[in-house]
Formats: sequence, structure tokens, C-alpha cells
Amino acid sequence: MAVVGSANWYAIAYGNGKYVAISNDGYATTSTNGSEWTTPKQVTSNSLYDILFADGKFVAVGTKTLVYSTDGNTWTTVTSSALSSAWLSKIAYGNGIFVVCDGSYSYTSTDLATWSTKKYIGTTSVRTLTYGNGRFIATGNTGFCASSEDGQTWTKLNTNLGSVSANRCVYGNGKFVISTSGTIYTSVDGANWTEIVMKSPAIGYLYVNDLVYSKSRFVWIGYRLSNGVKTYLVATSSDGEIWTDFAPLKDENGEDLTADPTAMIVMP
Repeated sequence: MAVVGSANWYAIAYGNGKYVAISNDGYATTSTNGSEWTTPKQVTSNSLYDILFADGKFVAVGTKTLVYSTDGNTWTTVTSSALSSAWLSKIAYGNGIFVVCDGSYSYTSTDLATWSTKKYIGTTSVRTLTYGNGRFIATGNTGFCASSEDGQTWTKLNTNLGSVSANRCVYGNGKFVISTSGTIYTSVDGANWTEIVMKSPAIGYLYVNDLVYSKSRFVWIGYRLSNGVKTYLVATSSDGEIWTDFAPLKDENGEDLTADPTAMIVMP
């Protein structure tokens, strides 16, 4: 299993034939095969929390920080008065627009150089930010969900999520899918959600680490905590509604995973 320094790697993206991972202490590392990684390089002294590949660039956001790179090695720091005090935790891209979130506010840009003033999303801190079906969807605590076509004008949706606080949200196969530990919710419009209870494993509470959609499949990874012991698990679905049984998450040698996987990307 690849070991990349001692940093806490938070997020990973793929583009231009390369994987790029970023850490909460401002480091980045790259790989072309997922096994061999470059020596971690510090690209900022601030924390980085999220990364995506869009419009030919890797773009990462963090504490008062937005950096981008075309190759994952040489990075440019964006200097913007609009973002100078923003603690950015989420980024999404759609319809030619980058959207980043700072708590309950969003900022938008089409070129990464010029950014809009902050726009209020809702009454709760944003936990997930996703683009699909012509709109950005932001979710938060206690059933909060908002929709926007441009990342600036947000409409709070009257959902049936109750007290659900989404941990992960992705778009695929014509629907939004959110996960809160062992329960999945699906929606085509971000307002009306269907609850899907995934097949429960043995005793112990479930925690979700990541949820992705790629190659016509949703993939869920997380862990079961029982008597202080973590067992890492994986489940898959083609439609977000019918899921496989939870299975132990294995490393490339077929052994049960012992490292805590915080992010996931599907290899092409």
C-alpha cells in the first residue's frame, strides 16, 4: 500500500492522466498510477480541505486559500480581496462556473481570478456542495438543502429530510445521492428525497468516509465502530437505491485495511 509521507491527506482528484492529493497542512502529491507518488510538496502554509479537476486545472481550497495547478506540481495562489478572509471548505464546478463555500456563504468565478462578493446560502453551515442536472445543490445540518443555477442566487428547498445532516453528496445516473453513515437518500430535484436504508452489517455504529460516482456506479466507503475497533467497509450501487452488502475494505494485497481512508477517487 502506498505511503505518502506523514501528512493527513484530505481529498484527491484526477485529471490529465494524473492523481493529485492534498493535505490539511498544505501539501500536495501526485501520481500517474495510484501506487507511486511524488515527494509531498508544500504549496501553502494554510490548511487545504477540498480539491477538484475542472476546466483543465486542479483547484484546491482551504483556510483563506485557493490554489490551482495544471499539473499538480506548480501551483498558483489566487489573490482576491473577496476570498482574503474566507475559510473555504467546499468547491464545485458546473456550467463554466467555480463555486466555493465558506460556512453559509458562496463565492463564484469563471476564471479563478475574479470572484463575486459573498452570497448567503442559508441558515446553516454547508456540509456538501455538488453540481448536477443544471444546478448546484448545497446541504447542511438538520435537513437543510438549497439550490442555485449560478452559485449566487440560492433557493432554500422544502425537503422531507427532517433532521438529516448529510455527510457526502454526489450526482450520477440522473439523481443526487446523499449519505449519512449507513443511510442513503436519493433525489432528482434536491427537494423530494427517498430514504434508502443500506443493509446493516454486524453490531456497531456506521460512519461514512466518502461517496463517489464513476463508471456507472456509486461507491460508499466508511467504517463500523464496535468496542473501540474500526472495521473499514465498502458498498456499491448502480442506481443509488439497491446496494450490495457491506464488505470489508481490502488493500491491494487482499488484507483488511488499517489506515483511515478519508477520500476516494475511481481509477480510469
